Amino acid sequence: MIRTKGVVHFSLGVSDIATSARFFEEILGVEVLEERPAMAFLKTGNDCFALVKSKNPIDPNPGDEHHVHHAFWVEADAYDDAVKFLGEKGIRVFFEEDRPPPANFSGRRAYFHDPDRNVIEIIDWTNPSKADPRQEQAAASA
Repeated sequence: MIRTKGVVHFSLGVSDIATSARFFEEILGVEVLEERPAMAFLKTGNDCFALVKSKNPIDPNPGDEHHVHHAFWVEADAYDDAVKFLGEKGIRVFFEEDRPPPANFSGRRAYFHDPDRNVIEIIDWTNPSKADPRQEQAAASA
């Protein structure tokens, strides 16, 4: 077995690097670290992801399904303003829910599409320690 230490980045297929980089920068407040014709590297918090120009059409979910999606964490006190901001920018939130514990990723969440119909989720993640057992162990020993 290979024992990985974490995720360095994930790649998200897009049709136009510049358009998508601006979308993620202006809508989700990510930092564009580097932009090239076929790829851009972006950062949010301590995590990175890449936008990669896809040669195939991008539409991972039919209609408003959201099984294939990418989730971004927002602070609890910023969640309502974030959903309102999406509406003000003309971005339709097509599904919203609040998953209670003990769900792995509990909290309020809203789903919307990027310019290529990739599904983006923002979540007021209420139990981040559940995803990292080291945090849970540290809290228990404190």
